[in-house]
Amino acid sequence: MVVEFASFEFYGDFEAAKMDLKFGFGEYKHIHRAAFVGDQKWIAWFTRLIGTFTRTRKSIFPEGQIEAATIWACS
Repeated sequence: MVVEFASFEFYGDFEAAKMDLKFGFGEYKHIHRAAFVGDQKWIAWFTRLIGTFTRTRKSIFPEGQIEAATIWACS
């Protein structure tokens, strides 16, 4: 899985937040590798938070490194 965080804004409605939580505590456990691209400080905090709930291998890439993130996630 590759996730790019760009111009992130807080949720516009509660339904979107519920859908993310459902994915985070449900389907995410089936993902073996997750690459996160964007603001490294924010992503580092986020990956530490979700790290306690999953065994997914995570890696953080700087903004604009989608190709490198995809190569890592697919390896």
